[in-house]
Amino acid sequence: MKEGLIDDIKKLVNRLSDEKLFKIQQELYKKNIKTKSDSYEIKKILKLNLDETKILLGILKNSSSVETIIIAIDLIQEINKKQNEIKRNTSLIWTSPSIFHQSAGNTKSTILRLIGSAKKSITIVGYVMDWGVKDLLESVIKVAEKYPLEIKIILDRADKPVENRKRVGSPQQIIERAWPPTLNEPEIYKYAKRSDASVLHAKMLVIDSQKILVTSANLTGRAIHGNLEIGILHKGHIAKKAENLIHDLISNKTLVQVNG
Repeated sequence: MKEGLIDDIKKLVNRLSDEKLFKIQQELYKKNIKTKSDSYEIKKILKLNLDETKILLGILKNSSSVETIIIAIDLIQEINKKQNEIKRNTSLIWTSPSIFHQSAGNTKSTILRLIGSAKKSITIVGYVMDWGVKDLLESVIKVAEKYPLEIKIILDRADKPVENRKRVGSPQQIIERAWPPTLNEPEIYKYAKRSDASVLHAKMLVIDSQKILVTSANLTGRAIHGNLEIGILHKGHIAKKAENLIHDLISNKTLVQVNG
């Protein structure tokens, strides 16, 4: 199919309602409109305006068959629906020390909102953690008091503090100090294959196998309050794939539990 023809069909699909497009397909299928139809026939049968009629005339003139047009309309409509779905389900998330932007959500508020929406599971993956995310842990605890959540917290060195921040304690100690004795502790994992050449550097949050935030932000106060950090929030099947990946890493002991 010629590129110009595809562009014209895209124009038509983007301009007309689904009802009008279906009407065009019907009349093409019934052969009431043919590749040699004129503007008078098109206007009379389809009730299109002048610009819409011109676009359809160009499509008919450059197409070898009406079947090609019918199929192309369906395909372009489906592509548009998928693209709109991605736009609805994917958004930019960031942390900034000084700038608010209407095109991006805030990292901390997004994480709190996601945690608050959990009903089944929360999987948190990060490189380091400090007490600057105590309010995030409190949010997890609040939701865990309502629902029997499956909670996994996975960090590079979950059972050891960062070398230059030993007074802060390990992520495991931070979590256990914040966690109430009345609740089952989350499963805490570390990267078993850590070395000078390899660390767990991923940062993501997966909620209920349905929502995933992938971000540059660590689980630290600076990362969620002051740094310049960028991330992507997505709702869809990718979240489940990410969770399955984590499950596989636990199964093959790349990630090992440090508590329980």
